Amino acid sequence: PKHAKQGKHHRHYHHHHHHQKERHGDGGHKPHSKGDPKKEPGPGKVLLEDVSILINFKDWSAKKQFPGSLTENSTDELTLSCALDEDSRKAIDEVKVTSFTIQEWEVPREYEDRFLSVVGTLPRDFKRTFQGGNTDIRDYDDYTIKLTNESKDAVYYPFIILTKNPANITGMVPIVCRPGGTPTGIPIQVSKNWHDKKLGHYAYYFALLPIPGESDVEYLIRTVYGFYYDIPSASAAQLSLVGYGNASGRWEQMAIGCFGETFCMDPEMGIAPHTITDVRGLMLRNGIDGRKWSWTDCGWGGDTLKVFPTAETSEEPLLITELKTAYMSHGPCFTNIIHEGYYGTAKQVGFTVQTRTLRTDDLCRTFLSMTYTFNDTVYLQDMGYLHNSKNAKYATPAVALGNFNGVFADKILPGGEGFTKGDIVEADVPMIGEAPLWISFYKNERFQAAALGPGTKHVIIRKFNIATAGGGKY
Repeated sequence: PKHAKQGKHHRHYHHHHHHQKERHGDGGHKPHSKGDPKKEPGPGKVLLEDVSILINFKDWSAKKQFPGSLTENSTDELTLSCALDEDSRKAIDEVKVTSFTIQEWEVPREYEDRFLSVVGTLPRDFKRTFQGGNTDIRDYDDYTIKLTNESKDAVYYPFIILTKNPANITGMVPIVCRPGGTPTGIPIQVSKNWHDKKLGHYAYYFALLPIPGESDVEYLIRTVYGFYYDIPSASAAQLSLVGYGNASGRWEQMAIGCFGETFCMDPEMGIAPHTITDVRGLMLRNGIDGRKWSWTDCGWGGDTLKVFPTAETSEEPLLITELKTAYMSHGPCFTNIIHEGYYGTAKQVGFTVQTRTLRTDDLCRTFLSMTYTFNDTVYLQDMGYLHNSKNAKYATPAVALGNFNGVFADKILPGGEGFTKGDIVEADVPMIGEAPLWISFYKNERFQAAALGPGTKHVIIRKFNIATAGGGKY
């Protein structure tokens, strides 16, 4: 591995190049076929020349260059580490972790230079006092950390928990609490993966813990899984795709409870040709004998916006550039992720998309607030906003449209002879009436047998505003 460090401490960026790339739209996290393991892949075609990776954080930046060619079968790795301030190393030198425990067991910990942080590691063979897996987990992992600051200055102490044995990897929400369990509001960044057999299930929790000068501090770091008190928790985390076939990069993964994902996003379209990937229901069973507390199926994916640089049907849609992601809240009561960036390298469309979900015990709800600034002419081919992607395993042959007063159109979409896969059927029904306007795909058909509980998708439009360059507002 190639590593590049800069500064003393503390935000880190890890990038793993896998240049084999395959896009698909069938949903689910099933590995692609990797072919004959005895056959070494050739060098592959050249994809990029003289690559530079640059990251910026306020007035700090770090850069790593890869001279020469990168081919589709090449792999490189690097870590870029960011010094948040000049005194960031001081926290490591002058603060002592006097105790770090779970279930009264002292968790091993050590300083790791690549993270510029102390890392406490929960091993894979750790035994909990409660059952994990796909079930209604109502217990928590409670870590207690005690720290002593011997200096006169208040510091932020960087600390990472690496759990190699999460009770359930899908819905997990670590919270920094006071010793009695009251949340402090101190943010935790979560990065996790379950796709690589060699790496296994793992999650990193990263936090900056505030410690006053000349003081002893104790925090409770509580990991919520299925339920937060009596209601399923909401969670949002960075989900690494390393090990998912030939994929790399990450998704934003949201879940309610720990019974499977409910909503995922691939904003860079690194593996799927859509920004929205998994869309799943909550607490659904495949019939009365179907499995409880398990993954569900509501069809797959879509786009918040899908536009093209020209009117030619052979054109690829504009991809997202200069993407910025902010986790404003990762749970357990409410999640809030903000994406900002542009469609197209010429910044044809600027956007801000806010995605939120909340803990609940009835319907799975995902709230999208989308703002677009059109800086140049772009084109539609079939659909624009809230594009619902095609799916090889799932169909919704009936759609109802309505508003505040109820249903105003109910369509059974045509099928059978005269139609082929990929045909566009226009309902030709204007969205009228008092908001909220809504679209209900209230029937579903699955083309392959599955044990997943089936669900239906519904879109509610609460507000839609347009401001034109000429000053018009609609």
